[in-house]
Amino acid sequence: MRMMVLRMRLLAAGLSVALAAACGGAGDSLLAGVGSGGTGGGTPTSALGLITGFGSVIVNGVRFDDSAARVVDDDGRDLGDGSLRLGMVVLVDGTSDASGLTGVASNIEVISELRGPVQTVSANSFSALGVTVNVSPATVLDGFAGLSELSPGAQVEVNGFLDAGVGQIAATRVALLSGAPPSFKARGLVGAVAGQAQTMQFGSLIVDYSAATLIGLPDGPKSGAVVRLTSSRAPGVDNLWRVDAVELVKAPELQESSRVSLEGSISEFASVASFTVQGVRVNATSARFDGGTAASLGDGVRVEVDGTLTGGVLEAVEVEIEGSSASGGASGGEGGTSEVQQFEIEGAITSVSGPLRFVVRGTAVDASQAQLESGSAASVVVGRQVHVKGRSVVDGVLKADLVHFED
Repeated sequence: MRMMVLRMRLLAAGLSVALAAACGGAGDSLLAGVGSGGTGGGTPTSALGLITGFGSVIVNGVRFDDSAARVVDDDGRDLGDGSLRLGMVVLVDGTSDASGLTGVASNIEVISELRGPVQTVSANSFSALGVTVNVSPATVLDGFAGLSELSPGAQVEVNGFLDAGVGQIAATRVALLSGAPPSFKARGLVGAVAGQAQTMQFGSLIVDYSAATLIGLPDGPKSGAVVRLTSSRAPGVDNLWRVDAVELVKAPELQESSRVSLEGSISEFASVASFTVQGVRVNATSARFDGGTAASLGDGVRVEVDGTLTGGVLEAVEVEIEGSSASGGASGGEGGTSEVQQFEIEGAITSVSGPLRFVVRGTAVDASQAQLESGSAASVVVGRQVHVKGRSVVDGVLKADLVHFED
């Protein structure tokens, strides 16, 4: 997901983006909280994707200084410092420099797809709150080491990307919760609706919305719509879920002429000139393609799209094809890649728990199998600056492939 070519092309071209009046975010938006950009000058920028690194927060290959950023969840609640984790899907609102490689974040919104009890577990997926969650080798596992340790009834929170065509989630992070959460939620696809009974199919569940607040749905839920369900109660043993709110998931209110980077699965594909990612219409007729060609595009294909918002359309400069969203992007869809996600952390060691086991930027690191550069096991001491790279996070621990000790 390093779109270096794009950023260098923007630098060489001297891309100029005008500042427009702030639009603000919509409360029922998929990407609520998009504002007018960050502080410190630069081009107003919004990036939606998973966190792949810390030092600065790295999202879609851009390093955002988050030291002054407000961090909230998708209900608008403040999460505070130290709440961000590898694999979380976030919307970063701020500015970026001319190269597009570095920026300053003013607002970071953590977007989770699901929070609630596990229903069933299989080799590469599980279901929760009626939704199928696909897990790949790149999925960050926090609190458990593998799906064999996940049992029906366990409470989890899932970050990832919803494939709006099939209603399944490609998980980027699955966190095991210590107990039942104060509220349950899920994003997904509305199935058959029984309007008179005020019930609807939601994956494997029947949802009773008779007492629910409907947001953005003046005529009630419609089959095929993508919605966000919230409730203070878990589903019953009869697979009936009584919810408190049903909210239509909308496209974000992004600022005109802003630089935008979106990761997600394609929906509503009509042509290379017209498809949707994260609810935003994309025109990729002039884009450079990485990991495939224009012929690789189609509903359900996971992509990262970078460009500029013009007239409400994301005019793509680059499209990176990552694979099939339904399979979590692990095996690569038609024309996709099979690249394993690379994570990296840069900062000072804050604690040491054992030989080559330490914590940096709130992330536990196991460097027992890592290549060590400019240092040795004896260099692992509190305060030492390190740059860590790894390809998997298991039970909340980054398994390091490389540790470089800074001078």
